[in-house]
Parts: sequence; structure tokens; C-alpha cells
Amino acid sequence: MDVSAVRRKWYMDVNAWREGYDMHKEGQAFNLTKKSMFSVAVYCILSSRQDYTNHIFYYKQLKKRGLLDAEAVLDAGKDKLEEILSAVVYPHEKVQYIIDAAEMWSDSSFDLPARIIEDVNNGNGKQFEHRDEIAKTIPGIGKKNASFMQNKCGAEKVPVIDTNMLSFLADMGVISSKKEYTDSVRGISDKQYGECEMLFPKAIEVYKSLFEVEANLPDFILSEDLTIALWQAALWCKVSIGYNRPVKRADSRILEYTFLIDSDEIEPAMTPHERKARKTRKIKEVPVEIDGQQETLLGCFC
Repeated sequence: MDVSAVRRKWYMDVNAWREGYDMHKEGQAFNLTKKSMFSVAVYCILSSRQDYTNHIFYYKQLKKRGLLDAEAVLDAGKDKLEEILSAVVYPHEKVQYIIDAAEMWSDSSFDLPARIIEDVNNGNGKQFEHRDEIAKTIPGIGKKNASFMQNKCGAEKVPVIDTNMLSFLADMGVISSKKEYTDSVRGISDKQYGECEMLFPKAIEVYKSLFEVEANLPDFILSEDLTIALWQAALWCKVSIGYNRPVKRADSRILEYTFLIDSDEIEPAMTPHERKARKTRKIKEVPVEIDGQQETLLGCFC
């Protein structure tokens, strides 16, 4: 292991821990109810293959319009959601996932939220079992985002294994290489995902042996508060390109022609990955007057 290279990449100072803590708490359901759990599900559905900045932007757009409630989503309908989420990665699929989830939450026989709440109140003894059930039951949420959802609902022992965490496991020497656990078509298998989950605490112990942790924690984080979920969030914030990328924003002149007219925010520009994935986005020409001259802008955020 090249300790100096590992230090440059993974060493977390006070600011890194603070960012990780804020990200960990973001979107978390502090007063966990069936209703608040639906907002967590929407948060996780939107996060799939989405740049972090854009993910948070569109989550806030739904929140601003009161659309983090299952009944409100069903009342608004598919067309309204597609209008708001037209620029996310795979917009039609994600809108349908949110509507399908809203229908599940509106069904009185859907008892998974109640069982998760009961487990949280009794020490989270079934957090991995419920994570697997979330992945099998809730549309648009696979094993990784099911772990993410459990974190947001208070299950602190479930790590979220993504490409960044595979790099962490490899750099800490607990797996031979990141490539061994990735497949360009299918991604990480369920069996390998489970293996990485079990190895994550060991990787943390390796990190602790290399670097002093307690001295770098902000005052509001105690060493006993360092759960698996908080470690994962802090490490992810440290190295994620999506979290740390410079934000290029859209031309504000376009906003008056979009649904964002009532928004006090400007939509972040999409990443190359998002441009490639968003093949269904309609682009239209919009006439505008600039410095007294008639010009045409494309009605998109490319």
C-alpha cells in the first residue's frame, strides 16, 4: 500500500467530516412516519444515475411544490411530474417509479413502512432484511439505493456500496481490486455486494490504523457517533466527482420559458453522462430579444 497516495486521496480533515455529516443528515426522516418515509423513497429514486447537484435540485423542486407526499403526487398526476422532472436522467422512468411508489403508499395493505418504523424503534435488528425487501418491492430502487434509503430512515449499520466505496475497499487492501467487483453491463452482483458490506468495517479499521481520526472531528461529532453510515457519507463526499464538481449553471434568460419561472434557483447544467442518458429530452427553439436584437436560444440546459 502506498500510504502517501492513500493519504492524498482519502485523508479527511475537519471540513471533510463536516461535509460528510451534512450530507448524511440531508433528506433524513428525523420524525419517521409512513408519510415521511415516502419522501425518503423519492429522494432515493431521484438519486439513481444522477449527478448529486442535479439530484438535490430536483428534489427541492418537488418539495417546494408539496410533491413529497403520496396523495399529492397522485393528485398532481403524471403530466405535472414530467413537466417538473423533464430534465432528470431517465425522466419518464423516474416519474413512473414515483407514481408507482405513491400508489403503494396509498394502499392500506402496504405494511413495509410500518415494519421498518417498528424495527427502528427497537434497535434496527432487521435493517439488512428490510433493505433487501425495499430493493425487491419499491420500484426504481435497487440494492444500493435501498441501503441509502435505510440510512435515511435511521439504519446506521448499512453501508452504501458504490464505485467510490469499492475504490476505498481496494485502497485499504481488503479487496484485491475494484475491477474484480465491477461489470460494465450488470454492475456488482448481489453476492459481491454482500461481501463488500461485510468488509467495510474492516476497511474502516485499516483507515484508523493509518490516520488519526478523533483529532479531526468537528466538535459536534463524537467518536461514538461514527456509525457505518456516517463513515460512508464522509468518505463519499471526500472523493465523489459528482459532489465536488464545479457547478456550471444554465443561462438564466431561458428560465422564463420553463416551469422554473416560480423558482428562486437556476438549474445546474447537466454533466456529459446526463446529456448522454437523457435521450428523450425535447429541444425547442425559443425567440428572445438580446440587446435589442432578436435571437434564438435552444430551450434546454445543454
